Amino acid sequence: MTLTAATKYIDDSPHKNDVYAKITGIKLPELNKLEKELLDAVNLDLSVDETAVKKLAESVAKYYWKIRKGSATQ
Repeated sequence: MTLTAATKYIDDSPHKNDVYAKITGIKLPELNKLEKELLDAVNLDLSVDETAVKKLAESVAKYYWKIRKGSATQ
């Protein structure tokens, strides 16, 4: 559900929920319900703090380089 909401947030002309329902295999009424619950939970705010994104990107990059060096634990 988060991917469909994120796509709708950034896309100027997103698909309608019937398309997402067909792709995901989730029945349309259930998908609509899940979308509403998600948006209610975040108070209709899908924006992301820039600082949080930068921190996440740094963490992912550090982990990537650990994997490349063979020192990352899973």
